[in-house]
Amino acid sequence: MEKQAFTGHLILAAILASAIVLSALTTTGRLNPAPPVAWALPGTVGPYTSTEVLYCQDLNCAHSFVREPKTHVVTCPSCQGTLDTASPAEKNLLPTDTQIDRRVYAAVRQRLTVSVVKGGYERRSIHKPQVCLVGQGHTVTRQYQVSVPLPDAPDFKLMVMELDGSAHIFAYWFTDGQRQTASHLARLFWIAWDGVIHNERRRWAYISIMIANDNTDATLETLKHFLRSLHADVAP
Repeated sequence: MEKQAFTGHLILAAILASAIVLSALTTTGRLNPAPPVAWALPGTVGPYTSTEVLYCQDLNCAHSFVREPKTHVVTCPSCQGTLDTASPAEKNLLPTDTQIDRRVYAAVRQRLTVSVVKGGYERRSIHKPQVCLVGQGHTVTRQYQVSVPLPDAPDFKLMVMELDGSAHIFAYWFTDGQRQTASHLARLFWIAWDGVIHNERRRWAYISIMIANDNTDATLETLKHFLRSLHADVAP
């Protein structure tokens, strides 16, 4: 009897999850133009200074490089093609109103790559990060949530993935400027809620941080410390 009840609960949970996803994918409403995050990533975060990651838009070149601070490079140094903060592959897959900002932050013996994907009206601007990571050839070794209490968000959590035998740590969260969650399903719930209850579509952003890992405990502490400095800077 207990096994049957447990199975029934699982079926009910699956039905509810499916209903949330379906509602999030099909509901419409007026777009709330409020930005989910700041317009651009900061040039510095605590002791970290950054370089901007740019991509050549010429498909025959496909060169990517970092632009150093105080430089004014506007064309690809390899082919003089146009540059963008999104790669041609990303622009081909994502809606035209998607905005991407990506920077590499460096301090003594530490480098972190931060990416922000800001969605527009269409839902496919943002999807589960696992899909892209596996598509890029990474293997997800472990996945778990980590609590990072912040002054304005004491319950803040990151989703953390250890990649490629824990050689790298990839952490992310989603925000619409008011709500923050590390859960893709929770984000879909809020999209469905806003669409059904308020006839509104809010813009969401997906923020990720990647860092090389040789000691998981120490790397997570570095990640938490960096996030505490970054979080206030990316708020809208």
